Amino acid sequence: MKRKLSRDGINQNEVIYFKETGKPVTAKATVHEVLWFDALTEVKLREILQKYGKQINMALDAIPQLVDKRYCTLVLLKGVETIQPFAINKQGYGTRAAWITVENINQIRMKEKKKKSRCPGLEGDGHQQESKGRDLGVALDR
Repeated sequence: MKRKLSRDGINQNEVIYFKETGKPVTAKATVHEVLWFDALTEVKLREILQKYGKQINMALDAIPQLVDKRYCTLVLLKGVETIQPFAINKQGYGTRAAWITVENINQIRMKEKKKKSRCPGLEGDGHQQESKGRDLGVALDR
């Protein structure tokens, strides 16, 4: 059974974290807008690609591979930035989970082993507090 991002699975202003398979989380972004298209036809796909194709790096010649799809979700991002890498624990979400939804990224963030500081009083993990609200963890397969 494949798990897909559902229509209500992501919302504007949520934070998304990105990682490549087998690697730590290295980037984050904020959802600017979520666009949902269903009842896809060749005409509708052409309209979508004419309007958003450049942003999503997809040309009109992709239409033949898309005509049998049932829906399309476009997640437009803002504030994309690299962050200090950290590992996550996907236990309980499945080893091949592409999307993991959590209320707070710290629920799956693995604790780093603290290194002894050469400067007493400066110990810590160096992470900034994340914003309140629902965070989304994302693993991208390439």
